[in-house]
Amino acid sequence: MLSFLKELTKHTTIYGMGGLASKLVGFVLLPLYTHYLTPADYGVLGLLYITMRVLDIMVIQGMTTAVFRAYTFEFKDETENQKEAINTAYFYSIGSAVLLFGVLSLLSEPFNNIVFKDGNWTHLFQLMFLAGIFRSTQNVPRQIMRAHRRSALYSTIQFCDFLSAALLNVYFIVFAGKGLAGIVYSEVIREGILMIVFFFTIRPYLARRFSKQKLKDMLAFGLPKVPGGISFLVLSASDRYFLEHYSTPTELGLYSIGYRLAGLLGDFAIQPFLQTWPTMYFPLAKDSPDEGKGILGRFMTYFLVVVGFMALGICVFVEPLLTVMADPKFGGAVRVVPLVVLALVFSGVYRVLIVGINIKTW
Repeated sequence: MLSFLKELTKHTTIYGMGGLASKLVGFVLLPLYTHYLTPADYGVLGLLYITMRVLDIMVIQGMTTAVFRAYTFEFKDETENQKEAINTAYFYSIGSAVLLFGVLSLLSEPFNNIVFKDGNWTHLFQLMFLAGIFRSTQNVPRQIMRAHRRSALYSTIQFCDFLSAALLNVYFIVFAGKGLAGIVYSEVIREGILMIVFFFTIRPYLARRFSKQKLKDMLAFGLPKVPGGISFLVLSASDRYFLEHYSTPTELGLYSIGYRLAGLLGDFAIQPFLQTWPTMYFPLAKDSPDEGKGILGRFMTYFLVVVGFMALGICVFVEPLLTVMADPKFGGAVRVVPLVVLALVFSGVYRVLIVGINIKTW
């Protein structure tokens, strides 16, 4: 148990340091963002991003978990089968993204009217769809890096990505005067750069053969997760759609800022943990099933202690942090933070509990 916790803590910390460095860049620039953007702008941006998250789930179709399981569990130590699974998942994900986002680009105007009560943000949706296609090329390479526990390289790429995003945002917002659109321009550019970077990381693992049988098997594992994933995201994101249609853009913007501050728990604890977690429990279940049951059964206690203390810290210090870092017009955002933090804790608990299904379902 102790060695398992040490290895998990090591890689989680490295992933977390990459996230910490990137978020520090964001916090340094937060006063700049809140000066040039209004709460309403933040509301529109938040709704754009959450909509893309729903669409990404439809594109991924559970393939990231499926290919990770195939690589580390089903075809462990079988090099040719591993490459075939990676190749199949990689090109299927890209094709799925091109099809979905291509159709939505043609229907961007009616799609905009469904999402937004007022305002025409069709051009921003079209740019976000392009960024979504670029992002689809990164899903499988990220899983392979995680499978090999290349946490240092992964975090370095992550830090460079957020640093470039900060520089691009400063340019487009301050110097080019593009406002909200500037953040979307930045999104497209950085996703395009990441597409190139991650291609070189996955290139050695690609095979020449596209396996219909492996695709069928991976979709059999991944597709049943799509309704649950969408439902999970809808439950966590429907609040913003509700505010968009039944409140004001300003209220939506304040809520989005509060959600972002509460998201520190996810950025520094839950997300880094999730980057490492499957790389630990899949091999443990494969190589030491009897010992693994005991270790995984006791892990929830340690998880709740660490995440619980971090959640408490965010709730205590969020108000002075917001006072220092943001414009006074965003002060109302602090009210939503404790509830969102609690929701994120429950989300983390779910991620720990889902281990059994991921191991047994095939």
